[in-house]
Amino acid sequence: MSDERTRQEAAEKLRRQGEAEDLAETVTAYLEAGYVRADIVSAMVESGFDQREASHYVTQVDKARRGEKRANGLGAMGIGAAMLAAGIGITWYTYSAAEGGGTYVVTWGLILFGGLSLISGLYRFLRG
Repeated sequence: MSDERTRQEAAEKLRRQGEAEDLAETVTAYLEAGYVRADIVSAMVESGFDQREASHYVTQVDKARRGEKRANGLGAMGIGAAMLAAGIGITWYTYSAAEGGGTYVVTWGLILFGGLSLISGLYRFLRG
């Protein structure tokens, strides 16, 4: 009997976790679509959630979503800065080696895409 009860409790816990994950995905989708937090909370209250709990939950999901966006933006900024620095460094090195009249390489691709990635990452970081 004890094993059966433990299995039922475990199944119920897994079901609630699945519902919580679905709810978090739904709230995130509404936030991404531009819905106001108050409207999402109102819809949750109409579905049977407590006002305070719904408000707290939406706030926590929004914070997590924003944190993830900021982290992604920071990563893109790092990659962009590395590409930009590599492009400038390679260009400078080949230019210095060619001072006596040789040829040198201007790494436009690294410089351009590094700069764009840096700016894009900064935008995502600030918008997160």
